[in-house]
Amino acid sequence: EAIAIARELGDKKLLGVSLEMYANASAMIKADDALAAAQEGLEIFRELNYKAGMGMAYGNLARLESIHGNYQEAEKYIALFLPIMGEGTISLQSGFLNLGMGIGARAQGRFDRAQRHFEEGLRIFTQMGHKGMITGMTSEIAHTQRAMGNYTAAKNTYRETIKLYQDYGNRPAVAHQLECFAMIAVVEEEPQRAAKLFGAAEAIRELTGHKRTDEEEAEEAQFMSRLRAMLTEAEFNTLWAEGKSMTMEQAIQLALS
Repeated sequence: EAIAIARELGDKKLLGVSLEMYANASAMIKADDALAAAQEGLEIFRELNYKAGMGMAYGNLARLESIHGNYQEAEKYIALFLPIMGEGTISLQSGFLNLGMGIGARAQGRFDRAQRHFEEGLRIFTQMGHKGMITGMTSEIAHTQRAMGNYTAAKNTYRETIKLYQDYGNRPAVAHQLECFAMIAVVEEEPQRAAKLFGAAEAIRELTGHKRTDEEEAEEAQFMSRLRAMLTEAEFNTLWAEGKSMTMEQAIQLALS
C-alpha cells in the first residue's frame, strides 16, 4: 500500500524506502517480487544519491541473494554495503544482513562463518533491544549447533528460545522448536519422544495455518523417514496421536524434560 501511495504521489525517496521495507519483510517467505523491489529501490537511491537508502538496498540484495543460494552475488553487495554502513553498524538493516549471510553460510556448510554472522546479528539486536530478533538470532545459533552435531549445546539453547517464543505468543516458532527437539531425539534414538514432539508441532501448525519453509520441509522429511524406520506403523500412529492431543504447554514441558 505504501508503494502504491508513493508512486501516486511521485515521491521517489518514499517509494525507495517503501520498496526496500517490502523487500526486507518479504525475504523470509521468498516472495517472487522481493528481489525486483530491492533492485528498483537501489536504482531510485542511486539516482537521488541517498547513501543511507543505498546501504539499505545493498543489505537487502545481499540477504536475498544469500537466501536464494547466490553467494557470489551476495558477497558483491556486501562489499558495497560495508563502506556505506560501516563495520559494526547498529541498525535493523545490518542485523538482518547478518541473518541472511548466516543462513547462506550455513547452507554452504560454513558453520564457523555462519555462527560469526549470527553472533554479530545477536550483538546488534541486543543493543537495539529488539526482543523478537534477539530470540531469532539465538535460535539460528542453535540450528547451527545442531547442524554441526553439537546436540547438547543445541538443546540447551533451544530450552532458552522455546520459552521466549512461548512468552510472546509466537506459536509457529514454538512448533519449529518442537520439531528441532524431535530431530535431536531421532539422532539420540528416542523415537517415542520424537514422534510425540512431531505430532504436537503438527497440531500447532494446523491450528495456526503456518507452513514450514521449503528447507524445513526437506529436513523434517529426512528425519521422519528415519523415525518411521525405528517404530512399527501402529506405534508411530499411537505416539503421533498422543502428541497431537497435547496442549502447547504440555508439549513444551515434554521438550524441556
